[in-house]
Amino acid sequence: MTIILDHYRIPETGTFEIRQTVTVNISAQTARRAVNRWLLMTVSTQMGAEEPSLVVNQRTVWRVPARFTAPHVGKVGTVGHVDVDVLTGELLRLDSCQREIEQTATEFAAALPPFQPHTHVPADYLLQGVPSTQQLTVDAEGNIVSRNTTILCSE
Repeated sequence: MTIILDHYRIPETGTFEIRQTVTVNISAQTARRAVNRWLLMTVSTQMGAEEPSLVVNQRTVWRVPARFTAPHVGKVGTVGHVDVDVLTGELLRLDSCQREIEQTATEFAAALPPFQPHTHVPADYLLQGVPSTQQLTVDAEGNIVSRNTTILCSE
């Protein structure tokens, strides 16, 4: 687990002391699941939550990174984060988080290569030993317009 000491003055060298009692009522996994649910339901189904870090400050939070994915490339990158209060489980500053995440994801998406669908299915992925069938085209009145043989399997 990563712990971030936010707003603490830490010298580059030497001795320093940190004294703060922290109570954690919400686990890292619970925070991650809550952020994941919010991302998927509110922002985009192409978003997901990553492993959170504990940020120790006046208000200690789980900082949960949001990742953006694209179907044709997989994980694209981290587009922002959502803070979750460790005492209450409240997701903080959701409006500004959503704007940041959406803006960064839009920038990432603009740099992605275009989606290139596969137009040919390799024979290894077709059913073996199943006979061909006919493709029927039906008009609005329910009349059969044409019959074409369609190959649904590798012969």
